[in-house]
Amino acid sequence: MGLENEEDQQKGSNLGKQNHLNAAEKKRLGLDRSITRRDFLKVMMVGAGNLMLSGCSGVNSDLPFDPVSATTPHRLIGGDSADSVAACHNFWWKRLAQKAEDSGEMYDLVIVGAGLGGLTAAFYYHQERPEAKILLLDSHADFGGNAQRNEMTIKGQKIIVTEAGDYQWAISPEYKMVQKLWKDLGIDLSPSSKLAMPAEASQEHLFVNGKWIRDFWETGYYSTSSPWSKKIQDDYDAFFKFLENFKWEPWPKVKKELAEWDKITYKEWMKDLNGWDPQLIGLIDMWVRSSYGAGADTMSAACAFWNFSGSGFVQYKWPGGLSGFARHLVNALIPKALNGQDVIYGEIDCKALDSTENNVRIRLSSSVLEVRHDGDLDSSDHVVIKYLNDDNLYQLKAKSVIMAGGGYMTKHIVKDLPKEQKEAYEKFHYAPYLMVNVWINNSRALDRLNFGYHGWIWEPRIATYISIADGISEEGFDPNRDPERPNCITLWCPPLPDPDLDGDYEEQGKQGRKDMLDKSFEEYETLIRQELLDVFGDAGFDPAEDIEGIAINRWGHAEVICYPGFAFESGNSDAPTPGVPIYDAGQRFGRIAFAHTDLNGFADNQGTTRISHRAVKELLD
Repeated sequence: MGLENEEDQQKGSNLGKQNHLNAAEKKRLGLDRSITRRDFLKVMMVGAGNLMLSGCSGVNSDLPFDPVSATTPHRLIGGDSADSVAACHNFWWKRLAQKAEDSGEMYDLVIVGAGLGGLTAAFYYHQERPEAKILLLDSHADFGGNAQRNEMTIKGQKIIVTEAGDYQWAISPEYKMVQKLWKDLGIDLSPSSKLAMPAEASQEHLFVNGKWIRDFWETGYYSTSSPWSKKIQDDYDAFFKFLENFKWEPWPKVKKELAEWDKITYKEWMKDLNGWDPQLIGLIDMWVRSSYGAGADTMSAACAFWNFSGSGFVQYKWPGGLSGFARHLVNALIPKALNGQDVIYGEIDCKALDSTENNVRIRLSSSVLEVRHDGDLDSSDHVVIKYLNDDNLYQLKAKSVIMAGGGYMTKHIVKDLPKEQKEAYEKFHYAPYLMVNVWINNSRALDRLNFGYHGWIWEPRIATYISIADGISEEGFDPNRDPERPNCITLWCPPLPDPDLDGDYEEQGKQGRKDMLDKSFEEYETLIRQELLDVFGDAGFDPAEDIEGIAINRWGHAEVICYPGFAFESGNSDAPTPGVPIYDAGQRFGRIAFAHTDLNGFADNQGTTRISHRAVKELLD
């Protein structure tokens, strides 16, 4: 049994089609049932916040239900359209014409963005100068950036899940600085750590042609259940053998190879250089797309090798994903925020975050609109920062600033940014991403399938990848666990392939954002329920009875696209050269340094740590 050709597969995979359901079909899916519904718009990591409550956004009025606000400190946002987001943009910049109230505050360092990059930069600066006054400003109502979390209590059990960043790979030995950071935070990343996921977690299943193929990437692809031909299976073996056997030394030779591969996409490398089957490319594209938002048709082949070669890495995971790392950083910077509670499950004291007693402060719901040197660059002794909080425009000063939000906002916020640097930022393009969390009141269907932690969906309606909050115990599979225990299913929903935009990373990002913002919550909920019925229905999953809550997280600029020439022209994204966008955009400018993850070339926590450390070092040297 075979599959369609590549173009048909790509067209067939885009099943996010219009759903015209009658009343009986809606009832079967549970669309008429009263559950917890949350819709979070994460269009901008810097520059959103309170404005979403100021008429620029609102809950869709045509929904047959009322989404309820979250119990976590996130703002509720109902599916915005592209027009409403554009209106918000215009509104922010018009506010700058108003006179800002001077708070009279002066800090040694202001960090714009309290995501992992900003928090890590604060940690490094605080380590070097513990008496320095540091302020982090962030537009969200929670810290963490892409490493925030959703939570819901079912049957008395609080289930915490990720909004984006899920787990941490074992840190490579050459990243000693990163290893030291985790050690300084008291986080155990040894193979015996409680955070280490059991070996069974590496078993990733694939749903194809109406059934699950177990442990697909290791053994399932050539099992009797596999629909792929012997030719494709042989290409698959050749592909993974190349990745696993790729030698990272001698380094000069590797750099030269990577520099050459940075001239083409990963798809071109597989198709044109190796002649592998289009269906194999479709499988790898699903893998790449789920990890980075953009597909193999846009990712640099060098970037793909940097991220996907090698094998046998240990995965580490907290409940709530990398929000656990963010909480460890906050606990180290502002101990009173958790005041001795469990770092993961404790309630954050929001007032303690911005207490005048702290040397390090975090001010949330604060949308930074302008950063500029006061006077001429050469003579300026401080930077002026303007921000919105509670719909009021404020101004404060800092001796230094680190920009740790997305590059898509940095180029607008830093008003005196040099022309060459701004032009470099224009070469940054982003993939949107939809993250969906579905809380369920039992685990019967998952246990019947012995599902484990995660699986992939070939030709999905919406999600290429799913993960389970409570799929595997610390000891591995446990057949004696209570099948009535509540759980959460996370659906990872990158933009699906569009043959008409193949290779066009800029247009893919724009169109993906528009599609994501145009879709109503009801449309998404319908697709979500249908998807779960497709993949778990035969095991007894009932979307009308089993689902207790749905949270949709719309990330408009989720991940920078590492297209050919963006980061690896020198063969090493850790040491880019002039002319490469991540180099030109990331140079210190007067009293302003840059530490957003985009400057790593792709989303990666190790890279974020390196970029943050570099920014602090530039300011202190």
